[in-house]
Amino acid sequence: MMKQGYSVLFKKPKKIILDTDIGDDIDDAFALALAVKSPELKIIGVCIENAIDGRTKIALKLLHLVG
Repeated sequence: MMKQGYSVLFKKPKKIILDTDIGDDIDDAFALALAVKSPELKIIGVCIENAIDGRTKIALKLLHLVG
């Protein structure tokens, strides 16, 4: 048990690009917030589907809030 916790502490985070249609349902906002706070992930980019309808503003505000 201790060995597993030790390895997580020194494991490099997995780089990801998150693709989302944030704004329709809460699931994408929740997934983005969890990914930002996860020590196992490093977000290197976020792609917004149908960004013309304000989805980019929603994602940016959420990223600012969870930080």
